[in-house]
Amino acid sequence: MLVLLRAVAALALVLVGVGSVPAPASAAYCSGSGVHVVVDFGALGGGVRTGCYSTSASTYADDAFQGAGFALSWSTGYPGVVCRVEGVPESEPCTDMPPGNAYWGLFEAHGGGWQYSQRAVTGVRLDPGDSVAFAWQDGGNTDAPSTAPGPATQTSSPTPQPTASPTKTPTKAPTGPSGTGSSTKPSAPATPLAVESPSDSAPSDQVEASPAAAQAPDDRLPAAVTWGVFGLLGAALATSAVLARRRRAG
Repeated sequence: MLVLLRAVAALALVLVGVGSVPAPASAAYCSGSGVHVVVDFGALGGGVRTGCYSTSASTYADDAFQGAGFALSWSTGYPGVVCRVEGVPESEPCTDMPPGNAYWGLFEAHGGGWQYSQRAVTGVRLDPGDSVAFAWQDGGNTDAPSTAPGPATQTSSPTPQPTASPTKTPTKAPTGPSGTGSSTKPSAPATPLAVESPSDSAPSDQVEASPAAAQAPDDRLPAAVTWGVFGLLGAALATSAVLARRRRAG
């Protein structure tokens, strides 16, 4: 009887040192939009429990745990450090940094496997479909949660629809003299005539008013012949005047 009492007392001390694990906060991963939450109690007893924080927007890990129904306790000496999850281990005073061989390890998954988080729980940002977990660590090794992350949200991109090309309406050919249109493509215009500049040709009235333009080059006398004729006429007139004076004198 004495041996039995001692065994019960020893078991009670173990339970006080480790702490009892309460009932699960929630039972399953998210079936809709949200963040999947895991708590792996490991050597503390209680197994692995999953939950869901329903949200359609990004959130932080501490909000996901508490939104899924898991209670978190914080160290008074190190704000942002979780010392207990669901009240365990009860032996943790939560006044200092938990020891390196007995603490809650934080893990995150963003569409893949578990990754040990290098950030505090208040600094881990999560999108719907991501997973976050606390796994109890003892013995100095880093042990990932013993269950896989929740299903990642499949974001399906809409299949691009081919853009329909507008039907090209044929241009109606101009109506001919007979009053009927022609579907034959009009031929390209002939080579355009060169446009004369004002300096290339003079107006017709100016051409008619110019004597030089009206007279052909072959009809004009050379200048030397013209002056020769004028000289002969002058000499004849002078000779006539001399003869007339002599007659009067005789």
